[in-house]
Amino acid sequence: MAVIKKHQRLLPVVTNAFFSLAPSIGNQLFSIAVTRLFLPEWWGIIVELQLVQYLVTGICSWGNKEYLIREFSLFPQFTISLWNVSFITRLLVLLLPATIILFFFFPTTICLHLATWIICRFVAQSFEAAINFEKKFTSALIVEILSAFVVSAGILLFFHSITFELILVLITVANMTRTAAFVFLFPAWIKLEFRTSLKIDHLKASLPFMLLALTGLIQTKADLAVIDLLLDKRELARYQIFTNFLVLIRTASSFLVYPFLKNLYRLPREKIVTLATKLLLLGILLCLTGLGVLFIFMHYVYRLSGQFNWYALGFFYCLPGFWFSPIIFYLFKLRMEKKVTLINLLGIAISIGLCLLLIKPLGISGALIASTSAQLAMWVCYVLLFGKINKESVC
Repeated sequence: MAVIKKHQRLLPVVTNAFFSLAPSIGNQLFSIAVTRLFLPEWWGIIVELQLVQYLVTGICSWGNKEYLIREFSLFPQFTISLWNVSFITRLLVLLLPATIILFFFFPTTICLHLATWIICRFVAQSFEAAINFEKKFTSALIVEILSAFVVSAGILLFFHSITFELILVLITVANMTRTAAFVFLFPAWIKLEFRTSLKIDHLKASLPFMLLALTGLIQTKADLAVIDLLLDKRELARYQIFTNFLVLIRTASSFLVYPFLKNLYRLPREKIVTLATKLLLLGILLCLTGLGVLFIFMHYVYRLSGQFNWYALGFFYCLPGFWFSPIIFYLFKLRMEKKVTLINLLGIAISIGLCLLLIKPLGISGALIASTSAQLAMWVCYVLLFGKINKESVC
């Protein structure tokens, strides 16, 4: 019985980890194919388009996942109606206007692809709360694998006649396949009752989570935007490949925590401290292992050179998140989302400010110093804030 219970606890962690990692791993493998088999500059352009995609969908998601997971735990009898209110309101008020605006800034052909990526990502993201609530991590993982298969099969099929335009088509088809599969997985959730589901008050209620998600997204992508402005496309592609691996390592803490969010919200402060300490110790091992794998990939798979100090900085970039991941959810429990948002804004300011100062003289090393400094500063802020909460509770 003990073995069965342990297996039941471990399975959601493992499947959620693979599901969460799948898009990033797929993107990394795709970047290998493009940079090694075709042109690195092509991947630099794709990174630019992905930045726009992530920014628009980051805004349009409006804190959808984190807000709904908390609401589902409070009102489980209204899960489907809550999901539809969130989906319809964000679709009509945010997504449609944002997608139309794109056509004023990009060529029509590029914009059609980009708009499709954004719409598909919006729909797929909308099901993340449902996946977490029903714990359908295995089914969601299969969907991600299917999406990656579409791109892989397309490259193999058209290998000798591949063009940049065809690569965009493959990405578009993969996005559409992924979205259609998620719709097929959750037909009971989709009501599309526009008159009863359109509620502007929902946007106000979930605004703190939207600001939190947006600042978190900007904080992780700010360095890419500065590099895009100051360095060439080849350097942008190299930096994006390196930091994508770092993000994979850093977010491992979230993969361990997310399947048990409902339980995490009920834990007392002492248990949160114990969990954060254990995750930090585990993080040291995962960071060292992950950076070793990254070294092998950079030098022997991508054949892209990298300095030793990149890996040293990468260790301190990844490690803080293992400690403050459960702390952040504890702050959510205390309804201190605004504090978390302010800390994210501090991280953005440090990252952008140091990037602008250091990228020209130091190149990629300067960008890594900026990003790592931002993570360490945020770690200090969470330690101070968490300690302050403890003192106030004692008093």
